Amino acid sequence: MNFICITTPQLCAVDGLISRLDGSLWCLAEIRIRSNHSNKYTTYLLSSKKHKNIIDMSIRLKVPALLIVKFTDCVMATTLRDGYLTSSGGRLDRNDIQDIELCAYIPMSEFRLVL
Repeated sequence: MNFICITTPQLCAVDGLISRLDGSLWCLAEIRIRSNHSNKYTTYLLSSKKHKNIIDMSIRLKVPALLIVKFTDCVMATTLRDGYLTSSGGRLDRNDIQDIELCAYIPMSEFRLVL
């Protein structure tokens, strides 16, 4: 099956819309690039606010939402769902207080190899 990925505007809840060749929407796509190997951490952190916005949009449009991550060693994807553990998280290396927020902790065991 062939698909088309349509990039969304900058402030949209997701990075892209993936549709079938007939134009019907297949799924939402949040695409990330990380500078670490896929096995470095046991969970993947995604802003809880971003997660909620993606899930809400997925429910409204009645299509799944994929999180696709390009790591240094591979590309992996998972279908986002409700119910992840949430806790404060983020990065500390930039000394920016806004880099710490409530995050959804997505188990890496839920990701599948794409490339």
